[in-house]
This record gives sequence, structure tokens and C-alpha cells, in this order.
Amino acid sequence: MRYIVLLVFLFSYFTVFSQEKKIQTLDTIYLKSAKIADKSVGQKTIVLNSEIIQNQRPQLTELLNFETLIYFKENGLGMVSSPSFRGTTAQQTAVVWNGININSQFLGQTDFNTISTASFDEIVVRPGGGSTQFGTGTIGGSINLNNNFSFRQKTKFSAHANYGSFHTKEITLKASTSTSNFNINGGVGYFASDNDYQFADSDKKNENGGFYNKSIFLNTAYKFNNQQQLKLYISFFNGLRHFSILETTQSRTKYKDENSRLMLEYSGHFNQFFLNTKVALINEDYTYFPELTTNTDLSTGNATSAILKNELGYTITDDILLKAFINYNNTVGKGTNYNNEERAILTTGFYFKHKISKKFVYQFTLSGDSTSDYESPLLFTVGADFNATPWYQISVNSSKNYRIPTFNDLFWPGAGNPNLKPETSLQHEFTNTLRLNNFTVKLTGYYNAIKDLIIWLPTSGSVWKPVNTNNVLIKGIEASVGYHKVFGHHTIKANASYAYTSSENRNTKKQLTYVPYHKLVGSLYYTYKKINFSINNNFRGIVFTQTDNNKKTALNSYLLTNLKFGLALNTKETMQLGFKVKNTWNTKYQSVAYKPMPLRNYQIYLTLNI
Repeated sequence: MRYIVLLVFLFSYFTVFSQEKKIQTLDTIYLKSAKIADKSVGQKTIVLNSEIIQNQRPQLTELLNFETLIYFKENGLGMVSSPSFRGTTAQQTAVVWNGININSQFLGQTDFNTISTASFDEIVVRPGGGSTQFGTGTIGGSINLNNNFSFRQKTKFSAHANYGSFHTKEITLKASTSTSNFNINGGVGYFASDNDYQFADSDKKNENGGFYNKSIFLNTAYKFNNQQQLKLYISFFNGLRHFSILETTQSRTKYKDENSRLMLEYSGHFNQFFLNTKVALINEDYTYFPELTTNTDLSTGNATSAILKNELGYTITDDILLKAFINYNNTVGKGTNYNNEERAILTTGFYFKHKISKKFVYQFTLSGDSTSDYESPLLFTVGADFNATPWYQISVNSSKNYRIPTFNDLFWPGAGNPNLKPETSLQHEFTNTLRLNNFTVKLTGYYNAIKDLIIWLPTSGSVWKPVNTNNVLIKGIEASVGYHKVFGHHTIKANASYAYTSSENRNTKKQLTYVPYHKLVGSLYYTYKKINFSINNNFRGIVFTQTDNNKKTALNSYLLTNLKFGLALNTKETMQLGFKVKNTWNTKYQSVAYKPMPLRNYQIYLTLNI
């Protein structure tokens, strides 16, 4: 019955009445972010704007789980969350903050439950390789977290409060003001939960699962004139999580992490030349408490990265663009298991883009790294878009990408391997885009061959060490359809996306663990005057938890459905009261073995925009 209802909701928008004005339009995955799209010739980009972000808040995991084809391994609600993007590992997805890669220097990945979506105006997902643009780890794709600026001489304020099951609380305050040449915006967020949900078919609860986090951001921009701008970005995150347990005899532990980011950006255009310079300071700090009530035997780590990114461009003609870039990244790591380890990376390269006609454009990029820790490969990206007709586009892209060993891989006491080589991948993709009336249809096929995958393996006794081992072959298809229509007082926006992913270890001929063959997401957004309604669906096929693909230990497929209903309380629609139902079908499911997720739960919220 639940699968029938899913299909009904996905296609029910065909029968809704008509409308005059557009109310709270929810732009979704077919609108492209200009800056990233300019460098994404041959690749698709998925843009999630502020209204979509607000609908799935406040953790980045939930937003991407229901709006994209990325699969997330979540160790319980609010716990450690890592992605599998196009069949790759968590370390092969780059998280990019306003153009800066912020993956952990220790683990090589980002915990998506430590990213508050309330801090960003726009999130752009770009599947496929992007190492020439975003650096290490961009093999599966990149998640781009963007803050935007407006010079429309306007002041805005918003407040959002949310309360729900398991004593879950969220409060967000945001404000911005601007003149014709100045903008400043910022906000604070708080998110916490007792997280003591009941396990399915059991009298047990999720013990020791409470968490809280706080986030602060402040951004400002000054426009000297139409050719020159100066921007400042500041972001802080502080979080504490108790790691949930299944049995009362297990140790109760907790984990504290703090992240701070500071960046100054200058951009200037001088006739045919332009310059963009970014100077950033990124700090990550963690403390692991092996006992909840004591401060002994702590495990700590702190990494500080100083980053300089320079890009110089020259517009040869209106249709030909040439850029050269030079980036420098210096990271120092220290802590319980690190002794002031330092790594410096110098990256150089160039970018060329040529628009031959209104129908055809192509680009290519070459780049390489220089560092003492490993030997870097020469990286490239080649892409082209061909508009065969006004309603049909063909896109192709090929790239070589890489992921460098992390601090843990290289320096962990008694286990680090300084002789590791970077993982490399060669990938190709082909996309067809069809636009007819209110529909947009995309079909993408891709191929990705990964070499020298870094895996930690047992060597002697209980000692595990990282080694370059398996080669992986990934093949897949992605299909999506989007629909947007305005009828009288009704607005309809719907989309559905499906992915088939084969991610095979070439040595064993087995599917990689925690990579589903099938994933389907579908959403329907509807507004009528002061009323808005949404339904979001996330279907995931079975995943194997063991490398031998043992079906007995595989995690069963599941369908999750979230419902949301909102009502404007005043004529100007500045105040809204709403209600959410999560996991509507009360589905029993796990995204990681032995880590049960919550059953049906509820939230109520109040939003103010002035």
C-alpha cells in the first residue's frame, strides 16, 4: 500500500486546479548555480535553494537524503553520518564551503550531521569528478555550501522555532541588511535532542544518544564599484554527542567537536583581465571521552589549515576564456596521536573555455600538486554541452581525479603508512536533457574506474594498517523528471529521481559494502493561498554490510515518507505555523547495521519572516 501511495503522490499534480499568482515557489534540482555551472560544462548540477533547505532542516544529512540520490550511512539519528556518492566511499565526497574544501584532515571526510543547513543560502550538489576544481576527495562528487550577497537596500529578519518527539528542539535566528554597495548577514542556530526513541519490536530505547550543537555565521561584502568586491565569511560550530549504545553493559562515551572557518575574498575585473583571491583559515578540533563522567584518557586532535587560492583570468574574446590558478594549503595537525605533523600542498593549473556557437561549448582543465608526502598525478577535466535543439541537450564529461592519504593514514602511531599512494580515478559520463513545456527530464550514464583504494587491513594480531589495495569499477545510470506549474491560486512543483549503481571490487567481483543498487527519491510541493503542503519520499534498496555480500547480514530495503503542512497566520504571510510527520509509515529500518533509526515521530514549528 505504501508504494502505491508513493506513486499516487508523485503523479497527482497532473489533476490540480489552476492559479493566478505564484506563492512560495520551491525551486529545486534543475536550476543551476551560475558560478559552479560555469565550470561544470558536461556535468549536471543540482541546486537546492533556501526554500528547499528550510523544508528539510536543520541537518544536512536529511536534506540530501530526501532531495538527492546520495546514500547516507547514519549511526543512529544525529550520530556520525557519511555518504556514498555514486558508489564511492565517504572520503571520496568533497564538502566545499564557499569554494574551500573543508573535509577533515584526520579522516578525509565530513560528518554531515555537523553541518547546519540554516547557515547557508544555497547548496549545490555536483555529481562526478571535480578534483581539478575542488581538490582531493572529489571522486564521487562535491557538496557546495554557499552564502550569497544582495545589494538591494533591504533589511530582513527571520526566526524559526521547532519542537518535536524525543524532546527535539531547534531555534534559528537570521538577519541581513544591505545598501547599494554593502551587505552584512548573519545568524545563530541551536539544535538539541534527548534522542531517546523507542526501538522497533522491543521495550528498549536509544540509550546515551543525546546531542546538541550550536552554530554561528557572519558574512559581509563591500562593492567598491561594479568591477571590484571584497567579501568576508566567518563560521563557527560547536557540538557534543553521546554515542548511543544497544546494551546497558556497554561503555557510555561522548564526542565533542568544534570547527571554525574564516575567509577573505577579493574579486576584480580590469578590462579583459580578472582576479579572484581567497585567503582562508580553517580549524578543526575534537575530543573523545571514553567515559561519560570522567576527563581522563581523552583522545584529542587539532588541525589548522592556512589556504591561499589565486585565480587570474583573461577574456580573449567574448567566447573564449583562459584562466590560470595557483593554490597553497599548509596544514598542521597535533593531538594525542599526532606530533605537530605538517603537510604543505602547492597546486597549479589552467582552465580553458570556448563557446563555439550558441549550440556548442566546451572546456578543459589541467592541474597538478607538489608535496613531499606523496607523488601527485596529473589531473584533467574535459567537458562539452551541445544544444541539438531548443528542447534537447547532450552533455559529455571525462576527468581524472584523486584522493590523498589522510593524517590518520600517514601518521597514526604504530599504524600509519608514509608510503601510501593517492587513490586515482578515471571517469566518464554522458547526459541527455529534455525540456518540454513544464517538464525537465535528465538521463545520465557514468563509468568510474578507481585504482589504489586505501583500506585499513589487519596485519598482525590486533594491529590494522592502511594499504593501497583494491581496484573498483563503478557503473550506473541516473534518471530524473521535474514538473512545475502555476494554476490560479495553486502552485505545483514535483520531482522524482532514480539511480542504479554497480560498485564492484574488481578483485572479488562483489558489490562494495553500504552501496545500494537502487535508490529513488520523490517530492511533491503544493501551495494554495496561505496553505502549503509537501510530501518527500526516500526509497533505498538492500545494502550489503559484509564484503562477501552475504544476504543474511544485508540490510533490508525501506521506504521513508515525510509529510509537512504549513499555514500562514496573517495576510502578509510573514508568520507561519506548521506540522511535520516523519517516517509516516512507521518503517523499521537501519542505514548502518545494529544502529536502529526512529519510528514515526512528529514536530511542530513556527516561522517568522519580516
